[in-house]
Amino acid sequence: MDQPAQILLSTLRCATTAAVFPPPPLALPTTTFPLPAMSWKSLLSPSSPRYTPLGFPDKPVSRLPPRRILYAGAAAVATIFVLATAGWHVSNRSPFHDPAYFETVKLSEGYKWKFDPKRDALNYGLTDEQCDAAFPDLFLELDRAHDFFSDKKIQYKDVHLSTEAELNDHWNGKTRAEFHLMIYNGELIIVDEAKGEPDRSRGLAAMASMYRAINAHPNPREIPNVEFVLDLHDNSQPGPEGKIRFTWARHKDNPYMWVVPDFDGWTYPDDGVGSYVQFRNDVAEIEKPFEDKIPKLSWRGSLGVNHGLRQNLMDASDGKEWSDVKAIDWRTRSNVLAMKDFCSYQYVAHTEGNTWSGRLRYLHNCNSVPVIHELDWVAHYYPLLQDSGKYQNYVKVNRDFSDLDEKMQYLVEHPEKAKRIAAQSAQTFRDRYLTPAAEACYWRRMFAKYASVQDYEPRLYDEEVVEGEVVRRLRRGQTFERFAFRGRDGYEHGIFDDSDKTECKNDTPIAPATPVMTPLTPLTPAATPVELPIDTPVPIPEAPTPAIILAEEEPAENIETPAPEVNQNDFYGQ
Repeated sequence: MDQPAQILLSTLRCATTAAVFPPPPLALPTTTFPLPAMSWKSLLSPSSPRYTPLGFPDKPVSRLPPRRILYAGAAAVATIFVLATAGWHVSNRSPFHDPAYFETVKLSEGYKWKFDPKRDALNYGLTDEQCDAAFPDLFLELDRAHDFFSDKKIQYKDVHLSTEAELNDHWNGKTRAEFHLMIYNGELIIVDEAKGEPDRSRGLAAMASMYRAINAHPNPREIPNVEFVLDLHDNSQPGPEGKIRFTWARHKDNPYMWVVPDFDGWTYPDDGVGSYVQFRNDVAEIEKPFEDKIPKLSWRGSLGVNHGLRQNLMDASDGKEWSDVKAIDWRTRSNVLAMKDFCSYQYVAHTEGNTWSGRLRYLHNCNSVPVIHELDWVAHYYPLLQDSGKYQNYVKVNRDFSDLDEKMQYLVEHPEKAKRIAAQSAQTFRDRYLTPAAEACYWRRMFAKYASVQDYEPRLYDEEVVEGEVVRRLRRGQTFERFAFRGRDGYEHGIFDDSDKTECKNDTPIAPATPVMTPLTPLTPAATPVELPIDTPVPIPEAPTPAIILAEEEPAENIETPAPEVNQNDFYGQ
């Protein structure tokens, strides 16, 4: 083929490619033919060689081009015509912007999401709608607190650490431990702390649970800003008005407290118990059908805690065929029973400690019948306890256990009734309301409810103003990430020291200085924050749920008879 024919074919190929594949073009091979260097005048000179638009010397070309050229040209034109008339279109949109990658998949009409404990028990990021669908009765205690404060509102004066005198007003003269906390723009911040008893495990576990619930949200900054005080003791100081606390449990007559999931929802420090998730896994491995379990009532505990109530249990069960109720002697460590092994019994007894007791959370993970005395203290999920009716999930006895023998005789004689109660308990608590997913929903809903009755806006900085101008800004507190990995001194010796104090002037760090604002403690500066705007029991879940086992409560003052010393760090002495 001669040179003009080759050029024509190349040109047609490029034109066809550009028409079919809009920019960006495909990488097809091309050939360039540069024009000779000459002035524009020379192109007009009659004596200069003439060039065709394609840049070739003007030499005689046959009026009848070779057939191959005609065939190629005809083929190219025909191809363009066919493609145009067929309506074929090649999109130039990047596949990474395809709706299949970024658009929400629309479910068919009528589809309703349902909570599946095997699939969702560890889903910490359920939406508000999913939380409502999965746990419709979980927020009853929060609704109560919200309604109580709806006309009062929580003032900033209500959110402060206790005075030194109040902190020392506790059993055995021990100092009460408290945390002043804040959630700001999706960050958990420790503003201040009152060092004391209990030790760091409770506070760290509770804050870890909060942190997990916050960061499981797709956008943590959508969680409202709140500021509150968490009391680490069993017995949060009751009232008076003007002192609001987040607490593990509240007395049934004290409406001022906001009840949080207890620290057992994260882990218990005893290696023999492990995390709540691990505990649930352990139970799933040993769980048996109800009829194959030991047909007795099991209980272990220290008589050095709530002695009168627990002694009544011992007396009421003494010598009974249905009883495996024993006190633990910590001097010899006799009668110790691992928490998971309570699930080997058909019946499990619960007793309060200094206030509430964390053991009930674990007993509810068993496919067993909980036997519970009348309760004086309210934990976050206690409104779900039902002692009668179709959805009965425990057996209620008098606080002095005077009717225990009668109730146990009835259960032993009616095993099918007992089996139904056990199944209902497991279905309600183990498979739904005491899953880690439920706890995360509770934390986020609690922050929202609290914020709705909070009559102040938390602030990230303290400011010193002179003649109307801010001359110094001090960031409040530490983020949880910083606190959790603190290595020097440790929690018990104070989380704030001089190395943490940095003054900020016009947002520029300068030498450490004594804080001007009191009682707040200045910490590491940060940039100015951006203000942004049950009919059938469910099988045992294969995936476990995070939690913790309650530490042994401290000895109460009203011990009637001498009792062995309680090991506060040993779970089994609850």
